[in-house]
Amino acid sequence: MKSVNFIFVLLLVSVNLFGQNDLKKKRSKDFKLYSNFDFLSKYLDCEIDTISGISRNEYVKEINGFNFSPSLVFYTKKGNSSEIEISRLDYSNKFNKEYTLLDSTGSLLNVISENTQKQFELYLRYEYKLRLFKNKDWEKIKPVIGFSGTPFIIWDKIDTLLNTEFKKTKTIVGLYLSVIPRIEYSISERWYFDLNIPIALATTHYTYLRNEDPELSLEERSKKNSDFYNTPVSLAIRLGIGFKI
Repeated sequence: MKSVNFIFVLLLVSVNLFGQNDLKKKRSKDFKLYSNFDFLSKYLDCEIDTISGISRNEYVKEINGFNFSPSLVFYTKKGNSSEIEISRLDYSNKFNKEYTLLDSTGSLLNVISENTQKQFELYLRYEYKLRLFKNKDWEKIKPVIGFSGTPFIIWDKIDTLLNTEFKKTKTIVGLYLSVIPRIEYSISERWYFDLNIPIALATTHYTYLRNEDPELSLEERSKKNSDFYNTPVSLAIRLGIGFKI
């Protein structure tokens, strides 16, 4: 991810250097780079026992910071705009091993657990933004309100290396809807800051779980769940720097 962010920074600098001879032209597109601080509360999956009627829900709170996300902004003739953003793109491949050692010699006694875990996350955001107080002649500050939809996919797979454990896969596909108040502050004719607070109001998602344990029946190995909820509300604080192309 660091290399991807570095490439976007180089692109931003290159556009600035090669576009100095066209400063007076009216801009219809912007490039932005955000720094994100997320405070997320979410439900990951739900398991229901059809015999007892008892359900199990997983609720998670997360705080993420300093991750960067690029976007492109396209303006309309009325001064409003649409924005397309790669909010999060992450992949990891981990090796996990749990074992016991004999203290006196340090020799390996037995391996309790050994697996590889692969994870992939992709969040995209589309936002339509309305510029407020257009009749005000404010040179530096522009208040904006945005409405966005963020489709996402989360994939997690555990491949075990022991015969006593079994492969597990989890896939989550969903969408959350947000309202985003913004303040844009002009630094120069081309550069500006963008401070905004996305407020996620509603989320819908589909979860698919797969467990290859042979002791489970074919029906029990796969579990599916769809859900929609408008709580809890998730917040983020984002500071972006924009460049008029």
